[in-house]
Amino acid sequence: MSSKGSLGTIERPYQHQQLGLSSTAHDVSSLDLRTAKVSKLSDIDGRTSSDKQRPMITGLTYLAPNAILAVDNFNGSLKAVDITTNTNPSQLSFTSRPWDIAVLPGDQAAVTIPSKSMIQLVSTKVRMSLLGFIHVN
Repeated sequence: MSSKGSLGTIERPYQHQQLGLSSTAHDVSSLDLRTAKVSKLSDIDGRTSSDKQRPMITGLTYLAPNAILAVDNFNGSLKAVDITTNTNPSQLSFTSRPWDIAVLPGDQAAVTIPSKSMIQLVSTKVRMSLLGFIHVN
């Protein structure tokens, strides 16, 4: 597995193997998930002072280097969460409830808003902002 950042780690015990001179590239061991140890970061609190209800995160995506973007359907917002400090440095509110999110190139994301039959384009820079929208069926 590879990534530009991590939300946790997977570790496996190292087993030293004696390889002969005739070993080939396919002798490399693979990750055995039955013996792997999984550790996760601490729980992430998605609540903010402006929330009117308990958050319901319906969409989540990783935003490098140490942040995630969370779609909070109940509070009609998109929240940036710093996973190293567990803080919400930025939040963007919508007039309708968003559902899911996908990161796009160029510091942008696409947020689906089913009740309006649209995809809202968002800037994911430090201060998130609305860029435009696409109507869909």
